[in-house]
Amino acid sequence: MRKGALLVAALSVTWLAACSSDGKSAAPSAQGSASAAPAGKFNPPLEVTTVTTIKPAVKFPSGDDYDNNVWTRAYLDNYGIKLKNLWVVEAGQKDQKTNLMITSGDLPDYLEVNGVQFKQLIDAGLIQDLSDAYKGASDSVKKILTEGGPKPLQAATVNGKLMGIPFTRNTKEAAQILWVRTDWLQKLNLPEPKTMDDVVKIAEAFATKDPDGNGKQDTYGLLLDNTLVSAKGFMNGYHAYLDIWTKDAAGKLAFSSTLPEMKTALQKLQDMYKAGWIDPEFAVKDFSKASESMAAGKIGMFFGDSSGSSGGISIQTVRDNDPKANFKGYPLLSVDSKPAQPQIESGVLSYWVVNKKFKQPQAVFQLLDFWVKTFYENKSDDIEDKFISSKDGNQPWYLNEIAAYRALRNVDIYVHVNEVFDGKKKPEDLTPAERGALDKIKQFTEKGENKFFSMNAAFGKEGGRGIVNNYNTKNLFMENEFYTTATPTMADKWSTLLKMENEAMIKIISGKSPIDEFDKFVASWKQTGGDAVTKEVNDWHASVK
Repeated sequence: MRKGALLVAALSVTWLAACSSDGKSAAPSAQGSASAAPAGKFNPPLEVTTVTTIKPAVKFPSGDDYDNNVWTRAYLDNYGIKLKNLWVVEAGQKDQKTNLMITSGDLPDYLEVNGVQFKQLIDAGLIQDLSDAYKGASDSVKKILTEGGPKPLQAATVNGKLMGIPFTRNTKEAAQILWVRTDWLQKLNLPEPKTMDDVVKIAEAFATKDPDGNGKQDTYGLLLDNTLVSAKGFMNGYHAYLDIWTKDAAGKLAFSSTLPEMKTALQKLQDMYKAGWIDPEFAVKDFSKASESMAAGKIGMFFGDSSGSSGGISIQTVRDNDPKANFKGYPLLSVDSKPAQPQIESGVLSYWVVNKKFKQPQAVFQLLDFWVKTFYENKSDDIEDKFISSKDGNQPWYLNEIAAYRALRNVDIYVHVNEVFDGKKKPEDLTPAERGALDKIKQFTEKGENKFFSMNAAFGKEGGRGIVNNYNTKNLFMENEFYTTATPTMADKWSTLLKMENEAMIKIISGKSPIDEFDKFVASWKQTGGDAVTKEVNDWHASVK
C-alpha cells in the first residue's frame, strides 16, 4: 500500500522445454543438447494477441521490433505461437489505454492488468476461468506461482475460480534488515547489536561520539525519511507494523498502524529525535533524499533490503565515497524475548488475464513456462547472453511477453554460492547469475576489488541475503493479510486515511505533537472511514477462510 529461452534451432547450445499434448512442459535438457521440435506445438501457428510497453533498456538489432525479436521467434519456433502486440505505448500510458479497452470490451487474447482493472474485468464478465488450464501447467510454472506461499493464487481466485495468473513478486526479499557501519562500531569500541536497546545505544553513540573523526557533531545514528519506509524495520522490533493488515487475538483483521504497539515505537522514535540522534530535517526528505546523507557518510545505521539498498542508494555508494566504510547486515532485533518479525506485502504485483473469447488459454501458460525456464532455470551462458542480458549491455529479457518473479531467487543465489565456498557444489552447477555473483565475491575477497563490496555484503558468507534465508527458514515474516482488490470504502477513502496517518506520525516523531495525539489520530481514522474499511476487510476475510 505505501510500491529473462528456450532454444532456437540456430543456437549451438540449447535446452528442451517441450510441451506435451496436455500443455505440460518437460524439464530443460541437463546437457543443453539440441532437441527435436517439441510435441504440442501449434500447427498451423496460433496467433496470440497482447499489448505491451516501450522498453528503453532494449536495443533492437536491425529488422527487429516488438513483434519480431529473439523472444517472439522462440515462441514461434518452439510452441507455434505467433505473438502480436495490438499496441506498444510508453509505460505511463498503459493504464489509460487498458482502461479504454475495458470500457469498449475489445480486449487482446491476454494482457496484464492492475488490481482495479482485474476486478472490473471480472464484474464485466470479459475474462475466463483459468482453473482447468492451470491444472495442465508445467511444474515450473506451478512452483513459481506458489513459492511465496498460497496467497498469490488466492488473490487471483474469485468464487472458487482462478480468474487470472498472479504476477508474483519477490516480496519476501524486500523484507528489511538492519545495516550498521561496523567501522564506526570498531572505532567507538561498541559491541554488535543483539537487541533493540543495543540499536538505540548505538544510535546515540553514532550521533554524539564523532565516529567519523572530523571533530564535529554532524553524524546521525539512524536514517529516517518522511514516508517512514525506512522506519518499518525499527517498528517491527517493537512488534509494530506499518500499513498492513494483521490478525488480532480473535482472528479478525486490524490495520496495523492503529494498534497500541505503534504508539510505543513512535514514542521511542520521538525520544531519539529529541535527543538529536535523527536528522532534524527528516520530515522534508523522502527515502531517496534522506539516503543522500548516508552516502555522504553522515548516517551510521539504516533499515533497508538485504542487498544493502536504501532509497535507491546502496552501501556500495558509501564505500565508493569512503573506502574505509564498512557495513554489515543484522536481522531485525526485538525489544523483548519475542522474535522480531519483518513485515512484507502480499506477493502479487498485477494479474495476467485471458479474454473470455480466446479458445487456447493453455498457450498463455506455455509462454509463462518459457519465461521460467529461460530466466530462472537456464545454466547456459549462451542463452543468458541471447535472451537475458547480453555482453554488450543490452537487456533482451524485457521483451518477454509474460512473467512472474520468484519469491526467493536471491536467497537461492546466496545459498548456492555459499555451497560452492563450503565445497558442496561446483561452479559449473550454478546458473549464470549465480556464477556471476560467485566471481564478484571472489574479486572482492581475494583481489580487493572495492566495486564488489556490496555484492559480498549481500551474498557473501555473512551476507544480508542469508538473513532473509533465515527469516524464511524460521517462518518469521509478518505478511499483509489483506491481498485482494480495494474494498468500496477503501477505494473512496484510503488515500485520505493514509495521508492522515502519515501527518500524525511525522508530527509525533518530530515532537510537534505529544505522544497521546496517537490516540486522537486513531479515533479520527476510525470515524473518517477506517471503521467502515475494517468491516469490509473482515467481511472479505471471512469469505476466503
